[in-house]
Amino acid sequence: MKKIAIIPFFNYGHGNEQLLWRFFLLHAAKWSKYVDEIIVIASGLDLDWTNNPKIKIVKKPAQSHWQNMNEAIRSTDAEQILLLDSDMIIYKPEVIKSCFEGLEFGFDFVSILDTSGSVQLFKDNEDRAERARMCPYYCFLKKSALRPDFDFTPRGGNNWTDSMGTVTE
Repeated sequence: MKKIAIIPFFNYGHGNEQLLWRFFLLHAAKWSKYVDEIIVIASGLDLDWTNNPKIKIVKKPAQSHWQNMNEAIRSTDAEQILLLDSDMIIYKPEVIKSCFEGLEFGFDFVSILDTSGSVQLFKDNEDRAERARMCPYYCFLKKSALRPDFDFTPRGGNNWTDSMGTVTE
């Protein structure tokens, strides 16, 4: 089963994007053996060349981070997807392998959880009192587990969600 990683890079306007890119490449070299392809979304950026044959750079105009994620996931034929933020550091590459194995074992998602959002989507337990959503910066998912109309765009208002709140729901 095809395994891909999708990593959005966008212009924060601080001028450190190339440094972050080189740092990402350094770490991706250690864990890329556990994926078939790495899709890097360069939104409003010109990223330097890479010699990693698994990395495919998709250039986009500076647009919504979440629009880019929606488009990338909808356009892939891969069933197993890793969503990873550009500044997420993988200290132990084997964790990528073990999380994909969780999907093969039968889980639809393997993700860290956080508290961003006003709607608590998970019950409290002894490990954490608040858990509102799966995190977009380190989330493994089966594409088939997403609703056909999935949307990563945050929702405003009284029941606001952060990026993956609606996907978590």
